[in-house]
Amino acid sequence: MVPIDKVEIGMSQNETLKIIGTPTEKIKLGEGPSGIIEVWHYSQDDKIRHSVEFTDGKVEKVIGDYNAYQNELKNMIKNTE
Repeated sequence: MVPIDKVEIGMSQNETLKIIGTPTEKIKLGEGPSGIIEVWHYSQDDKIRHSVEFTDGKVEKVIGDYNAYQNELKNMIKNTE
């Protein structure tokens, strides 16, 4: 089990690696005014369980329950239609 609750906003990618290990997937989303935006996914049983978003190499967002997060996004989109 990945100790996702130990990851804090502002941590570096190296600090994050030491705490929760190598992600199953790294995605570079692009570059914005604040720097490079990257997402790391941590999977279990072939499903994404946790996600960490980085901006310019620092933790910007920690998503402990990826499935619940996806459902929130779907609901937000549905409510704007």
